Amino acid sequence: MQILITGGSGFVGRALGKYLALQGHTLTITTRHPEHIKNTLPFPSTLVKWHPDKEPFPKTALGNIETIVNLAGENVAAKKWNTAIQTAIRTSRVVGTQKLVRAIEQAKSPHLRTLISASAIGYYGDRGKENLNEQSSQGSGFLSDVCKDWERAAWKSVECGADIRTVILRIGLVLGKMGGAFEKLTPIFQNGFGSPLGPGTQWMSWIHLEDLVHLISFAINTQAVKGVFNATAPYPIENKRFSNYLAKAFGRSSFFSVPKPALKLATGKMGEALLLSSQRCSSQKIQGAGFKFTYPKLKSAFTNLCAGFQKNHKELIFEQWVPQPLEAVWQFYSNEKNVEILTPETMQLKVKSKSTPEMQKGTVIHHTFKLHGFPMKWSTEITQWHPPHSFEDSQLTWSLMTWRHTHSFTSMGKGTLITDRLHYTVPMARVGLWLFHPFAQKDIVTLFKYRLKAVAKIFEKPLNKHKH
Repeated sequence: MQILITGGSGFVGRALGKYLALQGHTLTITTRHPEHIKNTLPFPSTLVKWHPDKEPFPKTALGNIETIVNLAGENVAAKKWNTAIQTAIRTSRVVGTQKLVRAIEQAKSPHLRTLISASAIGYYGDRGKENLNEQSSQGSGFLSDVCKDWERAAWKSVECGADIRTVILRIGLVLGKMGGAFEKLTPIFQNGFGSPLGPGTQWMSWIHLEDLVHLISFAINTQAVKGVFNATAPYPIENKRFSNYLAKAFGRSSFFSVPKPALKLATGKMGEALLLSSQRCSSQKIQGAGFKFTYPKLKSAFTNLCAGFQKNHKELIFEQWVPQPLEAVWQFYSNEKNVEILTPETMQLKVKSKSTPEMQKGTVIHHTFKLHGFPMKWSTEITQWHPPHSFEDSQLTWSLMTWRHTHSFTSMGKGTLITDRLHYTVPMARVGLWLFHPFAQKDIVTLFKYRLKAVAKIFEKPLNKHKH
């Protein structure tokens, strides 16, 4: 199926695009800055430049598109709200969707059959303990008004006369690794400072990222799914219990709460709308349509999400898709010299020796490099070796207490998805998380940003044209 995703480079869009690509769909992504994301998306796609605030939606992008998933929108929790940020939140959603639907109406594409457009449970406003389903009335407040106008803009797709199945998803708090609320909460709760917010009695309607991706795919493929649906897990939970569950998942405790006045002072209207509002949403409608949740309860969701973070461990994940076959990618990575190419020249990393003629499980590799100008020695052992799909190296000697790097390779379309998953700790346990981890993580992220660009350049052409 030909699918277009607006907001395809965002937290949800990246996960959705990867899942759909693995299902064999052909994807088009709209983005403001194609040049910034072309080397970092974890799936193959056609990139179309579109700035919703400044220009009409490019009708040519619709082409043979059969389904549109409209996820575009400014991050509502990125900064404390002011007039400019609130304007951007509204414009990116409401005006962007209006322009998209206008293009649909003008293009009159015979191929387009489905529009799935995001909304949010902010539509309901602050509703206390009230059980909220899709028939519940609109609430009050800035986010509620934005959601109302956002949905109204999407419904114009029905009014334009085209035979388009329109689905509105009111999405709850999305929990997933490497983004969203969970990424922000992780360092706080892992260090034992997580706590309920305000009174802690406000209801939180949440959904695991994996379930949201599967739900959107379900909506794409299920013709009977039409209209408005709450995209939230079956069991919403009070903030106090949410905080306790997350603390326990990290092996910590949650003893105190953040006073409501302090929270309002720190976060302003944003915190009041997102952190203190109460929405107790029902998912019975989407379940009645046949959708089944993998993570219906919060405990199972946190067990999955916190698996790489026990105690003082940290986890980072980097993904990218390259237009080369799995065998060619494995050929490059199975040569230990690849790290010299994928490391910034300023680090002067060199492979000095390895313990076996060919890379295999048990191979020990010795390196030298410079970190912030200081000479270092580093030895790693290949602890897992599963050609051509994955291998793992673990450090034997270095300044970090532990380092485990899993390299995974998955055939996807006419190329390969490369996944780097890092598990590491820093010295001095919990104290080290505060003293050393911010600097360590900054260095690691910088290193892998360089690595992503280097890998993209290496695999622009067939590997046999490159020398190791």
